[in-house]
Amino acid sequence: MMIKPQIFVLAFSIAAGCEALNTAYIQSDSASTTDEAVGSPASHSQNVNESEILAAHNKYRREVGVPALVWSDSIAASARQWADHLAATRSFKHSSSGYGENIWSGTTGSFSQTDMVDRWGSEQQYFVAGGSFPNVCRGRCGHYTQMIWRNTTAIGCGLATDGGRDYLVCRYNPPGNYRGRKPY
Repeated sequence: MMIKPQIFVLAFSIAAGCEALNTAYIQSDSASTTDEAVGSPASHSQNVNESEILAAHNKYRREVGVPALVWSDSIAASARQWADHLAATRSFKHSSSGYGENIWSGTTGSFSQTDMVDRWGSEQQYFVAGGSFPNVCRGRCGHYTQMIWRNTTAIGCGLATDGGRDYLVCRYNPPGNYRGRKPY
């Protein structure tokens, strides 16, 4: 009997006091299941492909007719610091940065940066246009609404690994997901 390893993905979003947690298990024949820590984990920043991250986000924004996001190096630097922290501590929680924030974690090397963003974008299926947040979701869609929030204009992301898991942190300015407001 062949046992298929699992790839584990976590996605978490917070902005303006709204939290959303989305977990999914994905079967894969090529993934490693060795995620056990031996001693203190080492974290390593990885290069973020700005154009890939922007294209993945702006695809969803274009679909709803809101302006494209622009990249912010300063926001990216703060996101990278938090991604490094998550990898170093092997934790999965939000910062208190004041930015809108989506976080993601999955098996190292198993996902492109577009795949990572598309995990948040997949919540589009639970989005109901026309209402005010959070009454625009049939289920959880806080990652998606942060991505398409009209008043959000800038993004910066950081990526780190602990050797077994990758951690992507994207921060949004100004933040979205304000209760009682329409996403666009």
